[in-house]
Amino acid sequence: MKILVLSLRKLHNTFKCDMMLKKVKAMLLRAWLFIPFGNICTFTYGELTVTVQKNLWLVISDGRSKDALPITMVSEVLVNAVAEEMKRIGYA
Repeated sequence: MKILVLSLRKLHNTFKCDMMLKKVKAMLLRAWLFIPFGNICTFTYGELTVTVQKNLWLVISDGRSKDALPITMVSEVLVNAVAEEMKRIGYA
């Protein structure tokens, strides 16, 4: 019985730590979002490198040149790839 109580306490403390880490991560994300410039993520899409900026413009590079487009001007497939990447790194 004593081992069960100790295990439950440890589980409860672990849960409290997880909740506290999630709160800290959310607070840092909110503070970071107030900064108006910067990149959210960078990933490869086929042979291209796509960088998502905070103003939701995509910088698409093929290694020789770069193009910047608003997210509303790119294909739905690329928007879905951006959404998947953001979900993978924990934004959505």
